[in-house]
Amino acid sequence: MTGIEKQKLLLQMLDKFDPASSLWRTIEVAWVMDVLSELKVCGLTLDLGCGEGNISGMAFKSSKVSLVGLDNWQELLFEAKLSGVYKSLVLSDARFMPFKDSKFDNVFSNSVIEHIEDIDKVAEEVSRVLKPGGLFIFTVPSDKFGDYLFFYRLFKGLGLKRIADWYKNKRIALLAHYNLHDKDGWAKKLDGLGLKIIESRFYLSKGVLSLWDLIAAFGFLLKKLNLRGDLLKVSEQIQKKIFYAFFRRLITEKSLNNDSSAGLLAIARKLN
Repeated sequence: MTGIEKQKLLLQMLDKFDPASSLWRTIEVAWVMDVLSELKVCGLTLDLGCGEGNISGMAFKSSKVSLVGLDNWQELLFEAKLSGVYKSLVLSDARFMPFKDSKFDNVFSNSVIEHIEDIDKVAEEVSRVLKPGGLFIFTVPSDKFGDYLFFYRLFKGLGLKRIADWYKNKRIALLAHYNLHDKDGWAKKLDGLGLKIIESRFYLSKGVLSLWDLIAAFGFLLKKLNLRGDLLKVSEQIQKKIFYAFFRRLITEKSLNNDSSAGLLAIARKLN
């Protein structure tokens, strides 16, 4: 994506999500869109953990795919139906997908599978429903996520290691991040299921992830103090302009390496 296209994507994100999520999702989805374009992804595609459809609606906007959305929250599927993004929608537990073997050309999952405790069973199902040669494209926070949190780094830098560890563990638990691995960790999980990681992208630098944590914590504090709603009513457009001006330079970060990124985009191919 060009810089201008990323800036337009950022504006779309700021219309739909809070500032912290907009920063993360803009960087993430921009990489997804680049990969979809490079690989010329097409065909019947399962959106695993589709939610309300906002992300796939943006990510697949220029792709020639037919999307089937799957989620275990009925309320989100109601919203997804209204989005017009999906050919069909299915309410299901990802561990027991109601699809025949080798049904899909691709399976896509955006920041979902890190939240699933029984990830081995879900990965097994992904392999089952994929056609031989099909692609499993997924994004997840990496194993560096906790170490790059702003307040973890702050407390650790002050020599408050116990408080730093408490904050990191608490943050990860609150976000229900059960699976935080690097590329090699995911490769080991998938290899035994006939899914081979063939390409990857690394994003969310230490600085960007720390900023995300700081802004997210500030938003959480405002919500707890019952101030967020009032602030948004008074200055929503002003806030949007401020965050846009602040974020627009951050969303153009270059591809990182496996040892310096808090986000991972992986493309795995089903071998047989």
